[in-house]
Amino acid sequence: LAPMAERVDPVEHDAAYETAARDALVGGDLYEVIRGSGRTRLLIGDVRGKGLDAVRLATVVLGYFRSAAVESADLSDVARQMDKRLISHLQGEDFVTALLVDIDDDGRTRLVSCGHPPPVHSRGETTTTLVVPPARPLGLGSDPVPVELAMEAGDRLLLYTDGLIEARDPSGGFVDLDRVAAPLATGELSSVPRRILAELRRLVGDELGDDLALLVGEYRPRSDGPHDSPDAQR
Repeated sequence: LAPMAERVDPVEHDAAYETAARDALVGGDLYEVIRGSGRTRLLIGDVRGKGLDAVRLATVVLGYFRSAAVESADLSDVARQMDKRLISHLQGEDFVTALLVDIDDDGRTRLVSCGHPPPVHSRGETTTTLVVPPARPLGLGSDPVPVELAMEAGDRLLLYTDGLIEARDPSGGFVDLDRVAAPLATGELSSVPRRILAELRRLVGDELGDDLALLVGEYRPRSDGPHDSPDAQR
């Protein structure tokens, strides 16, 4: 995972990565943000499996996303290209879930899910889990249909891997996504991943059951006039 700039117009973003394996620094979860022609593209994904094989496959996924994202203007086609290119790299029951997002400069947004959990959207102080019908995971014939969303200045998206929704509290129950994702709607964007992780650990303890990647983005188009701070507009 290459270091990311804090802003890829018109999206300000931040990310966090936590591995479940003790003393491990990397795993099979991945994310990326790329600038295209008139749009910003986001990816979050999760490679089935663990260890070095998952890490190697994650690097392949990132490479194919970076190339396909600049070759095609159609988000669904980006996913289809990645799906076809990955087939030769998969073995046995390997597959990759992924969520891809296009945010145009004017706020028009498209999302496709390749077997991946849907994102959380915030507007003002309201958070909503979006409905994005999942197609097959990458490598298994994925052909996703896009869902559209009109982003307004200050709107945020939380993309995450299943380590967030499959985490269990001490009683064995799954954590409440609305509760864990609540920090998305308030405060500085750069603090959101840290506060989500803090709430998750408060509910489940220090040991996570799975790797976890978080990617948060805020639609913040530039204007010709003075720039208001995000907090002033929220």
